[in-house]
Amino acid sequence: MNQLIFSLAALGVVGCASVQLPRDQVEHFEAKVRSAKTIAMFAEPAAGEHGAFGMSTARMHLELAIDQAEVAKTLARSGDARALLLLARAQSDADLAVGIARRSEMHRLALEATEGRLAGNP
Repeated sequence: MNQLIFSLAALGVVGCASVQLPRDQVEHFEAKVRSAKTIAMFAEPAAGEHGAFGMSTARMHLELAIDQAEVAKTLARSGDARALLLLARAQSDADLAVGIARRSEMHRLALEATEGRLAGNP
């Protein structure tokens, strides 16, 4: 986060024509998106887990994160310093998507285990 604030301050002083998104932050974001997709992101939403257009809340946040990252890249190419902030926002949405997906998966597994015990299976 300090690196992001320093980058924004440097842009205000230098005022360059384009903004370079930090490679490590972009790579971290892309890794988070891959991780989210492997945690059953696109499975049917659990009860009470519906977001926009009937998709899971996790998928909704992942789609939002991907869209924000694309806008951040476009802003960076045009020299808009807000690109750094939008990339940070995209990262937050990707982190949230992963957290929601993991929680939903754990909830599903807990329900399956409970239903198995109630049915008399050890």
